Amino acid sequence: MTRAFGRCAVKLSPSRAREFLAGSGPFASANRREEVRYVTRMRNCSRARLNVDRDFLRGALAEHLISTEFPETMRGAKDEAEIIAFLKSVEFDHTDAKDMVSLVRLGYQCRVAAIPDLAKDILATEPGSEEEAKQLDILEQRTFACDPFFRGGNLSRYFARTFVSRALYDWSLFLAAPSA
Repeated sequence: MTRAFGRCAVKLSPSRAREFLAGSGPFASANRREEVRYVTRMRNCSRARLNVDRDFLRGALAEHLISTEFPETMRGAKDEAEIIAFLKSVEFDHTDAKDMVSLVRLGYQCRVAAIPDLAKDILATEPGSEEEAKQLDILEQRTFACDPFFRGGNLSRYFARTFVSRALYDWSLFLAAPSA
């Protein structure tokens, strides 16, 4: 349901979807009321009343923006310094070092910056499928240097897809920035 919402919302207004993801404009400072208003305005994009985690919603928007606006292939990080610069550039709602969701999201940011084309392959699979799980396993195996972010545990594969799409979207923006 969130993927259908993301596809529809991006089709109706890509610029509003980008603002929502960036937390800019009316969505600055994680203004929850504006987020709810955005989702309410897009209610025709969902057959049922949409009450979903904000990470899943942002992941769905990112996934569809990636498929419509970004190049087929992207280069990976040149070196560890570029990955660190990328990680520092990403904004999070929670910055508590004990917050497992933020740590896991950082871990996926690290993994995707290292191998963005593999992240695109993950998003090309059916959510929840064996193929998606296989591709996620490959990403994890090839990016073991990012494992320290996962020391607090791991989240379900549903979060993995969400964080891969957000990370790929953020990596695309990072590469497009003048300083990259």
